[in-house]
Amino acid sequence: MILITGGLGFIGSHTTRAMLDLGESCLLVQRRAAAVPDAFAGEAGRRVFVEQADITDRPAFLEIGKRHKITGIVHLAGSVPWPPGGPLGRVASPFVAAPQLVHAAVRGTPPDLSALHSPAYAGDGIDLCYVKDCGRAIALLQLSEQLSYRTYNVAAGRATTNGQIAAAIRKVIPDAQIELPGGRDPDGPGHDTCLDITRIHQDTGYQPGYDAERAVADYISWLRAGNER
Repeated sequence: MILITGGLGFIGSHTTRAMLDLGESCLLVQRRAAAVPDAFAGEAGRRVFVEQADITDRPAFLEIGKRHKITGIVHLAGSVPWPPGGPLGRVASPFVAAPQLVHAAVRGTPPDLSALHSPAYAGDGIDLCYVKDCGRAIALLQLSEQLSYRTYNVAAGRATTNGQIAAAIRKVIPDAQIELPGGRDPDGPGHDTCLDITRIHQDTGYQPGYDAERAVADYISWLRAGNER
């Protein structure tokens, strides 16, 4: 059984789902009282358990350890994913335009990109790791029998541009009201940024399963299912 702090949060929920899909059981620890969410209701009391505890309360955690046979710990409480993207994530990000673009397209409105720290140009790209890939990568690392390194990049391993996100949205919502300036931000770095995922691929076999088109389509489907905020 894997104990996941913040297991009902953004990254935590998707990591829990990935753990269950890999055959593991999960103990989700939250600071505030919480029930097993509907997404895991079928596994409640069998492979998913929820406990309330503050991560700074050592005695409380030791008591939890007496009640459950814990074989591993994933610490995600208070984690801030970079960059966020996918179901349960932020509606608006100050770092990337993708969430705003997707949510606005589903609502049928022009996107409000005023929260961004810098303008969103079509040609600017960054390593966008869809949250379902992120959760699966964390689960694979936790359950790996042997790891060769102390640190691993959890990422897509490739840059995705704002223009690619816009094109993926239009494949699902052709009349999406997206107008982005072409080229790159003249005040930006002038190059795309992505992380090397060689280590995690070699040790766990992880490869991202969601490119821009699949991730956007999945996210839109989730929002249209009644999860739009």
